[in-house]
Amino acid sequence: VAGNLISGNANYGVRLDSLASYNQLNKNLIGVNPSSSAALSNGHYGVYVSGSPRNLIGQPGGRGNVISGNGDDGIHILGANSVSNSIRANSIGADGTWAIAIGNTGNGVWIGTSACGNWVGGTNAADANFIGNNGDCGVRILTGTNNAVLGNMIVSNRNLGIDLGPTAGVTFNDVIDPDTGANFFQNFPVLHEATTGSVTVAGFFNSRPSATYRLEFFRCDALDALGYGEGRSLIGATNVTTDASGTVLFEAAFAMSVPTGAYVTATATDPFGNTSEFSRGVPVV
Repeated sequence: VAGNLISGNANYGVRLDSLASYNQLNKNLIGVNPSSSAALSNGHYGVYVSGSPRNLIGQPGGRGNVISGNGDDGIHILGANSVSNSIRANSIGADGTWAIAIGNTGNGVWIGTSACGNWVGGTNAADANFIGNNGDCGVRILTGTNNAVLGNMIVSNRNLGIDLGPTAGVTFNDVIDPDTGANFFQNFPVLHEATTGSVTVAGFFNSRPSATYRLEFFRCDALDALGYGEGRSLIGATNVTTDASGTVLFEAAFAMSVPTGAYVTATATDPFGNTSEFSRGVPVV
């Protein structure tokens, strides 16, 4: 399915159920008008994936979709067979240039009911989705594991940029990260400081022992009342390996310049693709 206007429907824009797999959705306008400048809402979800595996929802190279202005979540994925779906290079909550806010009423992306192994974004810059201006969270992972959220621009959503589990709000870290649940409630990094110029970020990270994690660092322009933020743009990423106690100290330098007055936040992703919520932000000094 490519190059279509899929808007103004009473229920879903696109529905992929258990009889559908290996589909591609590219360059569609889902929930907006033909110029993607205003909402032309589908009544519920922009894209609804129920028990359907290995679908490509957007791809790099100008093949992403605009999935904005819908009456509930932009993309809603559920079911144990909804595995290995890839969400890349889309605008979810804005027009095609990201300049006009056209939020979905619910979450930008919702993953639940044991959906596992899905990807939102990726490790290449061209994979990044813009996920912003939505009425709930940027990405909500209610249940399921190994759901990776990497490299995206997540900004100006009403609630958390990434929210794990059935209870809304920040899921705080625990020692050695032993819990089960959405993405195993992966711990996020704890940042101590960030300095401008070639940005240097220092902090520590505690999770399962003797494992390697991808830490991603983001510019953030505003924090919530508890000091947590989203990820306006990716500054850079580094891999760290925890010791036998599950802890690693880190200091990472990146070429991107971030101005004083902005903040840095971070996420952690384990080797199986379980991504954390965003960390508390630290000001750039």
